[in-house]
Amino acid sequence: MSAFLVDAELPSTLLLPGIAEYDAAARFHALPDEAFVFWAEQGGIVLAYGKGGEVAALHFFPGAVRIDAVLPEVALLVRSLSWEGVVAERPAVHLWGSFGPGDAAAVEAVFGIPPVVEADGFSRSLRLPKKSLSLVPPPVREERRVARDRSRKGRVLKVFALAYLLALVAVGGLLGWMKWDESRLAAAVAQDAPTVASLSRTADQWRALSPAVDPSYYPLEALLAVVQILPQEMRLTKFEDSSSAGKLLLAGEGKDAASAFAFLHATQKDPFLKKWAWTMPQPKVLPNNRAPFQLEGSRGAPAP
Repeated sequence: MSAFLVDAELPSTLLLPGIAEYDAAARFHALPDEAFVFWAEQGGIVLAYGKGGEVAALHFFPGAVRIDAVLPEVALLVRSLSWEGVVAERPAVHLWGSFGPGDAAAVEAVFGIPPVVEADGFSRSLRLPKKSLSLVPPPVREERRVARDRSRKGRVLKVFALAYLLALVAVGGLLGWMKWDESRLAAAVAQDAPTVASLSRTADQWRALSPAVDPSYYPLEALLAVVQILPQEMRLTKFEDSSSAGKLLLAGEGKDAASAFAFLHATQKDPFLKKWAWTMPQPKVLPNNRAPFQLEGSRGAPAP
């Protein structure tokens, strides 16, 4: 198929948003097979060649009113199509519409045969093409590109706006939940405040009674532990317990200094007495070799 583009500009009246496809107007006519057809359209003359019911060649002469005005161009076009093998060796010629005798004579001069004149050929040949060529003029392509870009930008803006709105809703929901949770916790604390205060007073009372209820602070328990480890040859002369200060004082007399130090080690190892930290000054040895001693034990005072 040969196509000759004369004017790339599309009239603004044809730039309609509802049009999905564009096509050549000549394809909406059932052209005679192996024949040239002339008709007037859009202020000019159209020349088309039909082959197998379809348009094989199409040319538009804008501003032409009579065929003889464009006769040299018609002759050149026919020769070019013949060289390309598009047209038959002796094609027929049809004139559709109100062409005069002068037009018929001009066509016969070029083609060598008289044309078939059909006044209603243009309207009688109307039909829908079997297959659309989906032609899209440059202005329409540009218009569609702009519309696509505008639509894409609009979608992007909508996505960002939706994301921003969802973020605001999420933040608002989180703040609302935190406020509600704070109020709930404050109400729970206020509700449990009397119970907590009562328990706190009870705990203070138990802490005050801790020396009395802790056997390790009983003086008799400490004395019993001392007596149990005291050697037979050793004499205990003083037992002083200051539970409130965490102090325990033991004084006695051993058969010699070594027995005094042995007693010190025994108190440090005893399961009950080792709760105190024991110290002992150097015992004084008497003339009879006996050694008076004094052990001082200290531990943490009971909690008030």
